Amino acid sequence: MSKTRVPLAEADLDQLRAFATSRGAEFSKHMGASQMIGAIRKSGWTHDYAEFDDGPPAAKKQAAPEKVMASTLDPSLFTRRDLGQADAPMVYAAKLPDAEVRRLKAEGAIFIDGLTDEEIREIKVRQAELKRLRDLRDNSYVRVEVHDTKEEGALKKIPLAVNGVAMAVERGVKSDLRWPYYLALQAEETIFEKDNNDRIIGYRTTPTYPHSVIDGPDLDKAEAA
Repeated sequence: MSKTRVPLAEADLDQLRAFATSRGAEFSKHMGASQMIGAIRKSGWTHDYAEFDDGPPAAKKQAAPEKVMASTLDPSLFTRRDLGQADAPMVYAAKLPDAEVRRLKAEGAIFIDGLTDEEIREIKVRQAELKRLRDLRDNSYVRVEVHDTKEEGALKKIPLAVNGVAMAVERGVKSDLRWPYYLALQAEETIFEKDNNDRIIGYRTTPTYPHSVIDGPDLDKAEAA
Protein backbone atom coordinates (compact mmCIF):
# COMPACT_ATOMS: atom_id res chain seq x y z
CA MET A 1 0.00 0.00 0.00
CA SER A 2 1.38 3.41 -0.95
CA LYS A 3 1.92 5.96 1.76
CA THR A 4 1.48 9.71 1.65
CA ARG A 5 3.98 11.95 3.41
CA VAL A 6 3.26 15.44 4.72
CA PRO A 7 6.10 17.59 6.18
CA LEU A 8 5.43 18.08 9.90
CA ALA A 9 6.12 21.82 9.58
CA GLU A 10 3.38 22.10 6.90
CA ALA A 11 0.76 19.77 8.43
CA ASP A 12 -2.36 21.34 9.94
CA LEU A 13 -3.57 20.49 13.43
CA ASP A 14 -6.08 17.88 12.23
CA GLN A 15 -3.35 16.06 10.31
CA LEU A 16 -0.95 16.23 13.26
CA ARG A 17 -3.61 14.89 15.63
CA ALA A 18 -4.50 12.06 13.27
CA PHE A 19 -0.86 11.06 12.92
CA ALA A 20 -0.22 11.37 16.67
CA THR A 21 -3.21 9.08 17.30
CA SER A 22 -1.85 6.53 14.85
CA ARG A 23 1.46 6.62 16.72
CA GLY A 24 -0.19 6.23 20.12
CA ALA A 25 1.28 9.57 21.18
CA GLU A 26 -0.07 11.34 24.25
CA PHE A 27 -1.52 14.79 23.55
CA SER A 28 -4.39 17.09 24.45
CA LYS A 29 -6.80 18.97 22.21
CA HIS A 30 -5.41 22.26 23.52
CA MET A 31 -1.93 21.71 22.07
CA GLY A 32 -0.69 23.89 19.24
CA ALA A 33 1.26 22.67 16.22
CA SER A 34 4.73 22.85 17.82
CA GLN A 35 3.48 21.00 20.91
CA MET A 36 1.86 18.34 18.73
CA ILE A 37 5.14 17.84 16.88
CA GLY A 38 6.87 17.49 20.25
CA ALA A 39 4.34 14.83 21.29
CA ILE A 40 4.96 12.95 18.04
CA ARG A 41 8.70 13.08 18.70
CA LYS A 42 8.20 11.64 22.16
CA SER A 43 6.41 8.68 20.60
CA GLY A 44 9.73 7.75 18.96
CA TRP A 45 9.09 9.24 15.49
CA THR A 46 12.37 10.67 14.13
CA HIS A 47 11.39 11.75 10.61
CA ASP A 48 10.47 15.28 9.51
CA TYR A 49 7.18 14.16 7.95
CA ALA A 50 3.92 12.47 8.93
CA GLU A 51 3.04 9.34 7.04
CA PHE A 52 -0.49 8.14 6.15
CA ASP A 53 -1.58 4.85 4.57
CA ASP A 54 -4.73 6.23 2.92
CA GLY A 55 -3.63 9.80 2.39
CA PRO A 56 -3.74 12.53 5.03
CA PRO A 57 -7.08 13.76 6.38
CA ALA A 58 -8.40 16.50 4.14
CA ALA A 59 -7.85 19.91 5.65
CA LYS A 60 -11.11 21.32 6.91
CA LYS A 61 -12.55 24.19 4.95
CA GLN A 62 -11.89 27.23 7.05
CA ALA A 63 -14.47 29.90 7.65
CA ALA A 64 -13.48 33.48 6.95
CA PRO A 65 -10.94 34.36 9.66
CA GLU A 66 -12.23 36.52 12.47
CA LYS A 67 -10.53 39.89 12.70
CA VAL A 68 -8.01 39.77 15.53
CA MET A 69 -7.25 43.06 17.24
CA ALA A 70 -3.62 43.56 18.25
CA SER A 71 -4.73 44.64 21.72
CA THR A 72 -5.95 41.08 22.45
CA LEU A 73 -2.52 39.51 21.81
CA ASP A 74 0.51 39.23 24.05
CA PRO A 75 2.14 42.68 23.72
CA SER A 76 5.61 41.11 23.64
CA LEU A 77 4.81 39.80 20.13
CA PHE A 78 5.13 43.38 18.89
CA THR A 79 8.56 44.01 20.42
CA ARG A 80 10.33 40.63 20.17
CA ARG A 81 13.16 41.00 17.67
CA ASP A 82 13.59 37.26 17.14
CA LEU A 83 10.25 37.13 15.30
CA GLY A 84 12.12 38.62 12.37
CA GLN A 85 14.14 35.41 12.12
CA ALA A 86 11.14 33.36 10.98
CA ASP A 87 12.32 33.49 7.37
CA ALA A 88 15.96 32.76 8.13
CA PRO A 89 17.47 30.13 5.80
CA MET A 90 17.24 26.58 7.10
CA VAL A 91 20.31 25.32 8.91
CA TYR A 92 21.82 22.01 7.76
CA ALA A 93 24.52 19.74 9.05
CA ALA A 94 26.90 19.02 6.18
CA LYS A 95 26.07 15.33 5.74
CA LEU A 96 24.69 15.49 2.19
CA PRO A 97 26.17 14.72 -1.24
CA ASP A 98 28.33 17.53 -2.59
CA ALA A 99 25.90 18.34 -5.40
CA GLU A 100 23.04 18.70 -2.91
CA VAL A 101 25.15 20.89 -0.65
CA ARG A 102 25.98 23.20 -3.59
CA ARG A 103 22.30 23.41 -4.58
CA LEU A 104 21.16 24.28 -1.06
CA LYS A 105 23.92 26.82 -0.56
CA ALA A 106 22.91 28.50 -3.83
CA GLU A 107 19.41 28.84 -2.32
CA GLY A 108 20.86 30.56 0.76
CA ALA A 109 20.89 27.64 3.19
CA ILE A 110 23.29 27.81 6.12
CA PHE A 111 25.50 24.80 6.88
CA ILE A 112 26.88 24.21 10.34
CA ASP A 113 29.03 21.16 11.00
CA GLY A 114 28.50 19.18 14.17
CA LEU A 115 24.72 19.52 14.55
CA THR A 116 22.94 16.38 15.61
CA ASP A 117 19.73 15.28 13.91
CA GLU A 118 17.83 16.21 17.07
CA GLU A 119 19.31 19.72 17.05
CA ILE A 120 18.31 20.14 13.41
CA ARG A 121 14.76 19.04 14.23
CA GLU A 122 14.60 21.52 17.12
CA ILE A 123 15.74 24.33 14.80
CA LYS A 124 13.04 23.46 12.27
CA VAL A 125 10.32 23.37 14.96
CA ARG A 126 11.55 26.71 16.33
CA GLN A 127 11.45 28.30 12.87
CA ALA A 128 7.92 26.99 12.31
CA GLU A 129 6.82 28.42 15.67
CA LEU A 130 8.42 31.80 14.94
CA LYS A 131 6.60 31.92 11.61
CA ARG A 132 3.29 31.12 13.32
CA LEU A 133 3.78 33.90 15.88
CA ARG A 134 4.88 36.41 13.27
CA ASP A 135 1.87 35.61 11.08
CA LEU A 136 -0.39 36.03 14.13
CA ARG A 137 1.14 39.44 14.80
CA ASP A 138 1.21 40.64 11.19
CA ASN A 139 -2.42 39.67 10.60
CA SER A 140 -3.72 41.48 13.67
CA TYR A 141 -5.28 44.94 13.43
CA VAL A 142 -4.70 48.31 15.06
CA ARG A 143 -7.57 50.81 15.05
CA VAL A 144 -6.41 54.34 14.26
CA GLU A 145 -7.75 57.69 13.15
CA VAL A 146 -5.57 59.91 10.98
CA HIS A 147 -6.08 63.52 12.01
CA ASP A 148 -7.87 65.78 9.60
CA THR A 149 -6.04 68.87 8.39
CA LYS A 150 -6.83 72.17 6.75
CA GLU A 151 -3.43 72.33 5.10
CA GLU A 152 -3.77 73.31 1.47
CA GLY A 153 -3.19 70.43 -0.93
CA ALA A 154 -3.22 67.80 1.82
CA LEU A 155 -4.48 64.40 0.72
CA LYS A 156 -7.87 63.36 2.05
CA LYS A 157 -6.86 59.71 1.68
CA ILE A 158 -3.39 58.71 2.88
CA PRO A 159 -1.58 56.15 0.68
CA LEU A 160 0.22 53.36 2.52
CA ALA A 161 2.16 50.54 0.86
CA VAL A 162 3.71 47.34 2.22
CA ASN A 163 5.69 45.04 -0.08
CA GLY A 164 4.20 46.75 -3.12
CA VAL A 165 0.58 46.34 -1.93
CA ALA A 166 -1.08 49.73 -1.43
CA MET A 167 -4.12 50.86 0.51
CA ALA A 168 -5.66 54.23 1.34
CA VAL A 169 -6.62 55.50 4.80
CA GLU A 170 -9.18 58.29 4.97
CA ARG A 171 -8.56 61.17 7.35
CA GLY A 172 -10.98 61.68 10.21
CA VAL A 173 -12.34 58.14 9.94
CA LYS A 174 -11.62 55.24 12.29
CA SER A 175 -9.71 52.61 10.30
CA ASP A 176 -8.45 49.14 11.15
CA LEU A 177 -4.92 48.61 9.82
CA ARG A 178 -3.02 45.35 9.79
CA TRP A 179 0.17 45.66 11.82
CA PRO A 180 2.56 46.13 8.84
CA TYR A 181 0.41 49.00 7.54
CA TYR A 182 0.28 50.53 11.00
CA LEU A 183 4.10 50.51 11.00
CA ALA A 184 4.08 52.19 7.58
CA LEU A 185 1.89 54.93 9.09
CA GLN A 186 4.68 55.75 11.57
CA ALA A 187 6.72 57.59 8.91
CA GLU A 188 8.28 60.86 10.08
CA GLU A 189 9.51 63.95 8.29
CA THR A 190 12.24 66.40 9.27
CA ILE A 191 11.40 70.09 9.50
CA PHE A 192 14.37 72.49 9.47
CA GLU A 193 14.20 75.75 11.42
CA LYS A 194 15.89 78.77 9.83
CA ASP A 195 16.80 82.27 10.97
CA ASN A 196 16.07 85.48 9.09
CA ASN A 197 19.10 84.87 6.87
CA ASP A 198 17.76 81.49 5.79
CA ARG A 199 20.42 79.64 7.76
CA ILE A 200 19.48 76.38 9.43
CA ILE A 201 19.56 76.77 13.20
CA GLY A 202 17.85 73.57 14.20
CA TYR A 203 15.46 70.86 13.19
CA ARG A 204 12.70 68.68 14.55
CA THR A 205 10.97 65.52 13.46
CA THR A 206 7.22 65.20 13.27
CA PRO A 207 4.85 62.47 12.13
CA THR A 208 4.13 62.70 8.42
CA TYR A 209 0.52 61.80 9.13
CA PRO A 210 -0.43 62.61 12.75
CA HIS A 211 -2.90 60.06 14.09
CA SER A 212 -4.44 58.63 17.23
CA VAL A 213 -4.37 54.97 18.23
CA ILE A 214 -7.81 53.93 19.40
CA ASP A 215 -7.17 50.22 19.92
CA GLY A 216 -3.66 48.79 19.73
CA PRO A 217 -1.09 46.69 21.58
CA ASP A 218 0.15 47.90 24.96
CA LEU A 219 3.75 48.51 23.90
CA ASP A 220 4.65 50.25 27.17
CA LYS A 221 3.69 47.10 29.06
CA ALA A 222 5.72 44.98 26.65
CA GLU A 223 8.84 47.13 27.06
CA ALA A 224 8.53 47.03 30.86
CA ALA A 225 8.25 43.25 30.99
